[in-house]
Amino acid sequence: MKQDLSINIDKKEDIDLSEKTTNCDFDIYSIQFINKTDVIEEVKDSYSGALIYKVIRGKKIFFVKVFKEKLNIEKIKKSASIYKELNIKSLDIIDFGKVDYTNQYYVVYNFIKGINLKEYTRSDKYSLKNVREFGTIIGKELLKLKAYENYDNHLFKADDIGMITKTAMKNFNTLLKQATYQNIVFKYFSLEEIKKLNKEFVEYAGTFKDIEPKLIHGDIKRANIMVDQNNNFYITDIESMQVNYDALNVRYQITWSLFDGSEKEAEFIGGYFDGIYSGHRPNDFNYNIMFTIILNFFLEAYKKYKNSNIMEFETYISKCQKLFTKINKLDLNKEFII
Repeated sequence: MKQDLSINIDKKEDIDLSEKTTNCDFDIYSIQFINKTDVIEEVKDSYSGALIYKVIRGKKIFFVKVFKEKLNIEKIKKSASIYKELNIKSLDIIDFGKVDYTNQYYVVYNFIKGINLKEYTRSDKYSLKNVREFGTIIGKELLKLKAYENYDNHLFKADDIGMITKTAMKNFNTLLKQATYQNIVFKYFSLEEIKKLNKEFVEYAGTFKDIEPKLIHGDIKRANIMVDQNNNFYITDIESMQVNYDALNVRYQITWSLFDGSEKEAEFIGGYFDGIYSGHRPNDFNYNIMFTIILNFFLEAYKKYKNSNIMEFETYISKCQKLFTKINKLDLNKEFII
């Protein structure tokens, strides 16, 4: 029997908060920057909302990202300049533009010879302690960004937590109206548990009210840190820079990081928070993180529903059920989630 889980929230325009995806049938040579004599290598990145290419032109190498959505190139250029001003190793913009005859946009960056930190730390050579130390280094480095106040507040605007909350709940409620997806959700969660998550989501949103949003990277994870041949760290995915809350730096990653088998990612994120908080945690940190976990749960579930990935949807819901069960055993007044 189909259950009515309608949530009483204000009527707003539906917004898809899930990550964007691009058309896989893309002709890289349609980009004006690309020459026919260039050697092109596609870089596989299943978690990115962009198509990514390595472009070899003689002795020069470039890194090209192609996006489906329209880009605010002024914001990206300013992001790159802020990293440079703060002496945070990052990327330089070489070229940018709109792809002819499409709604896609591209940015060309310098290519960093190396490997991302996720691959770099994959082997047993690096312990959980090592990975956490790397996270702490990145956290301390990005304290420069958090302290930076000379940004254009027209380009970098803080998110409305209330709107994020309402939209995420509304989108999740939409998928619950579809019998196939509703049945999967209630295979792993009871009606009472879903209602409890909604209630907590709204409650935890309120924990941000006394926190001033700051400039953040916007998508902290090991895959967005490059390690060059001299073991220097470079910040990538610079398009995600925004004014927001610390916890929302992991809004797209947090549930995955806390799943069984992702201990290194969890340690990296824990180390990142160690770095920006000097080894401590602020008041309400756990509740900020709980908000972000529930947000990520709603976002990713809705994304898989929109993409009709039923098998992936069930796998994700199953893993989240185990995660919430584990978190429910913690005393959030004494134990940190991450």
